[in-house]
Amino acid sequence: MTDDLTELLQREALKRDRNWDPAARWKVIEATIDWVDSQAAIPRNSKAGCLAHQAKLFAIADGGPSQFCQSEPGAATA
Repeated sequence: MTDDLTELLQREALKRDRNWDPAARWKVIEATIDWVDSQAAIPRNSKAGCLAHQAKLFAIADGGPSQFCQSEPGAATA
């Protein structure tokens, strides 16, 4: 049954792809990228955004807290 469902999903995806006009698809992609950029507190390619990213990288390189290795708030450290 899962093979039938997989084949159905693939056929439906191909059908959707055939109906997209490449120019319209690109406009939707651009609009999506613009929307995502507008949601950020600091624009991605702005000077402030680059400086914030640089400061975060320097803090990680200097042995500061990493966004990936943070302990729970209030947890005892050894």
